[in-house]
Amino acid sequence: MHNTFNLAVYAAGDAAASPEWPLTPVASLEGEVVAANLLEGNHETPDYTGVPSAVFTIPELARVGLLEAEASEQGLDVDIRFTDMSDWYSIERVGERHAAAKVQVERASGRIVGAHLLRPEASELINIFGPAMRTASAPPTSSGWSAPIPRAAPTSAISCSTRRSCAFPPPHDLCSGRKCGEADADHGGGGSVRHNP
Repeated sequence: MHNTFNLAVYAAGDAAASPEWPLTPVASLEGEVVAANLLEGNHETPDYTGVPSAVFTIPELARVGLLEAEASEQGLDVDIRFTDMSDWYSIERVGERHAAAKVQVERASGRIVGAHLLRPEASELINIFGPAMRTASAPPTSSGWSAPIPRAAPTSAISCSTRRSCAFPPPHDLCSGRKCGEADADHGGGGSVRHNP
């Protein structure tokens, strides 16, 4: 982002030879780094970890982090957690028939290395995973995060994605002690909690 031929020239976004895709979040991140370096001297470099991308189709498709093949190429041992959300009330209420989530979690550390969502509002929901990836921590638990009603994803489901084999519906105490397959109005506004081993 700093021109090597003319030290007075900086570039960000589409004008920069950055290693990432030319996406709006990448341009914003690089713009912040350039501004900080102009004002305070060259001390920052962009951290592209957790920068999301989305395809604004119907339903939306969003991604953050690695694909399965990329995780394998890097030698990471990951647990793939997939959930079919097509029968969730929050999906059915908008007339959508297809929805799914896939989260890749490194087995040794519990660190999220990739998340993929296909559903309405995926471009918003994917933002939950970016900060967790940057800080190498799990998403907040249901007691530490809240969302407006009607919500696109249940609060307890977000935290479960790193703890069980399913991407969202948790089979433990974050669901008030309910087990997989039991009805739970907290999961997408209705439907049932299912565990996908």
